[in-house]
Amino acid sequence: MEERLRTKSSPLVRKIAAEHDNLTAHRRDVVAVDPVARSATTASGETFTGDYLVLAPGAQANFFG
Repeated sequence: MEERLRTKSSPLVRKIAAEHDNLTAHRRDVVAVDPVARSATTASGETFTGDYLVLAPGAQANFFG
């Protein structure tokens, strides 16, 4: 398992990654998704493709008051 998965991901992601040798996880800002080509393009211009792409939107708590 890659070092960044061991240290900077949730326990669930770490568990799944430990069970699959061919899993790669990235934390990037995605700006375009092409479901036909099975690809996601990031803000920096990187394009990721694969048989399965799992995209998870991030969230930040914002408390008013």
